[in-house]
Amino acid sequence: YMPNNGEVIFNNQNPINFATGATNLGGTTRLRIDNNGIITTPSQPSFRATKSGGPYSHSTGTFVWDQNQHNTGSNYNTSNGRFTAPVAGVYLFHAYSIYTGNSSNDTWDFQKNGSNFPGSRLHFTNNGVGGAWDNVTNTCIVSLSANDYVTLRASGQEYHGGDWTAFCGSLLG
Repeated sequence: YMPNNGEVIFNNQNPINFATGATNLGGTTRLRIDNNGIITTPSQPSFRATKSGGPYSHSTGTFVWDQNQHNTGSNYNTSNGRFTAPVAGVYLFHAYSIYTGNSSNDTWDFQKNGSNFPGSRLHFTNNGVGGAWDNVTNTCIVSLSANDYVTLRASGQEYHGGDWTAFCGSLLG
């Protein structure tokens, strides 16, 4: 019911589902509020991709993670390393890896439509690594229009695959 203050009140303990199409006829729940107040959006674009294999050399260019761990909305492409925004909004991206060998003036740059943008660059130098491992990580929040894409450009380095590296992102709103 709706009291005079405009507030909508549901007087039962069932979850509230917002769906496209009737859920009892095969419709899809887009937003759900359970009876504990937890809100889920099962169709919210997000992804986490990893790189197959062990250590590998990477020449300067787009870093491509080739295995999707999850890819809600199928917006991350494991062939070219691009996340393409399905809708305009604010997105969060995070990438990490470990690397071996000394590094000097190395970079990890998130790129929007193939270009750097303010706050997207990370520089790292460590000349004491030798044959040991060190790590690099980068996180950014960026506004995207529908069909903009984000990649990560990495400098030439030997990186590690498997669970030691990932690229992930999500639509914030």
